[in-house]
Order: sequence, then structure tokens, then C-alpha cells
Amino acid sequence: MSNLPKILIFNLLLCLTLIGCGKGGSDDNNETLQGVFVDSFVVGLSYSTATHSGITNDKGEFSYQAGETVSFSLGNIAFGRVIAASVITPIDLVDGAQDANHPTVTNMIRLLQTLDDDANPENGIVITDSVRSKAAIMTIDFTVSPNEFESDSGVSSLIASTTNTSLVDAAQAKAHFTTTLRNIELKGVAGTWQLTLTRRENDCGDLVGEVDTALTEITQTGNQATITVELDEKKIIPAQFNGKILKVSEFSILDDEGITSASSFNLTLSPDSKRLEGIVSWTWQDTSGSCSGSSDFLLVRRSNNL
Repeated sequence: MSNLPKILIFNLLLCLTLIGCGKGGSDDNNETLQGVFVDSFVVGLSYSTATHSGITNDKGEFSYQAGETVSFSLGNIAFGRVIAASVITPIDLVDGAQDANHPTVTNMIRLLQTLDDDANPENGIVITDSVRSKAAIMTIDFTVSPNEFESDSGVSSLIASTTNTSLVDAAQAKAHFTTTLRNIELKGVAGTWQLTLTRRENDCGDLVGEVDTALTEITQTGNQATITVELDEKKIIPAQFNGKILKVSEFSILDDEGITSASSFNLTLSPDSKRLEGIVSWTWQDTSGSCSGSSDFLLVRRSNNL
């Protein structure tokens, strides 16, 4: 049994679960992606990557390319930098932070919510041109204690240029931010994801460690999810999501060379909702025999329906 048909068939298997197929290092890596900065979506925050820079738009979105570091700032006030992703929150910008209780995160979200143009972060946070202009000649240290932050003259001066008269209460800011994070989690797995599939042990002659990369689109209604693919015809693979695990149904592909089948497998959603990880087992069979193997299955969120 030749090794070539098995590789071709397995690639077809991938394409049925993915939108577009390609090896690592393809031109896909240069594609412009959209991320969003949230404590509610934040409009008017400056961002910069190696290839893109600007102001977050009316949806809180910024542009980047995969693997780039993105920096966020307001005038001369630096918020921090992190590897760009589809969703960035103040937690991502602070080393060691796990939630809104980290003092530096607390200071950031209090300021962002206070600077909101209509003083209602529930409908988004909008930072005006006048606030950005004033911030251009200021520096603020987010790493000080919350008490020190409240008494910072720069913070007070910046607040004076808004409709708010004082810094948003810490408990109120944390409650709002926590609700925002919970709402993101409730969106589940709907969106566009970047796949990295790495071969594990197999008896088909495929190289262990060989990597394929591609895109997949997932939709979700309640706990029912579907992986929808547009190839020669529309393909839909059902799945179920329970809040932490995406269970992908088994499926198979038949063509002139034989049949490739994938068993049902689970993908675990990371705590920040940005990664789905698991292992898929597969078999290949024709009239002369069969072989089998497995692959690490990693999906990294590229966009979502916030």
C-alpha cells in the first residue's frame, strides 16, 4: 500500500473539517486579522504592531498579523503589550494577572470606565479625541496601589476632561468587567479559528511531528455547534458544546483510493476562551489493508461573535 494515497486522503479529511488547507509558513501567515480590546469594547485606544497601527474602531477592533506583539496606549499613557489575539483584555496586559482583582488590572479598568464619553460602559467605552489629546502629555503608573492611583494628580487631571467627576468605584469597575468576561465566555465557540494539526504516532508511515495549518469556521446555537465547510459542496459536521468541551462527531471520507475515518473526539476550551485542544484518532483503509494514527488538534481563535 503506497504512502502517497494515505497522505492525500488524510489531507482531504482535514479539508472537510476546515476552510482552506495549507502547510505551516504559507501566505496565510501574512493575512490581516481583526482583534477586539474589551472592558466592554473600547473605542479610541491607540494600538501598534510591527505591521499595523491606529485607533481601535467603533467596535473596539484593531488589526494585526498572526504572531505579532500588539501594544496599547492612550496618548503617552502605556497600558501594555502582548501577543495579539482575537480578544485582548487588561488581564492579558499584566504579567501574573488572573482576574480583575490584580491591582494593576483594577487601576486600568477603573480609568477606562471613567473615561467613557457617556459614562455608561454597558454600551461600550468611547474615548474622545479631547481625552486622547490631553493624555498625549501625561504619564500614569498603573502598577501603584489602588489608593495611590486614586490620589494620582495625573489621573485627576485626565478625569477632569470627561463627563465624570471622579474615578469609578473599584467594586463597580470589577463587577462590570467580570460581567463582560462572562458574556464573552457565553458566546462559546462560534467564530473563526486557526488550526495547527501535528502528527503523533501512527503505522501509516506519516512523519511524527509533521504539521498542517488551516482555518475552520464554527457556528453555535445553544449547546449545538456545527463545523461548516465550503468546498465543492457544503459540508456540515455536527458537534456539541457544554461550556468547556466541544465534542466533535465522528465522520469519514470515501474516494477512489479508500476511506479515511475520524473517531468522535473532544476539544477542551482554555479558561480565556482562546484555544481548543485535543487529540483526534483516525484510520485509513482500502481493499488491501488499513493503518491508523492520531494527531494533536489545536485551534486558536482568530475572530468571534462578541
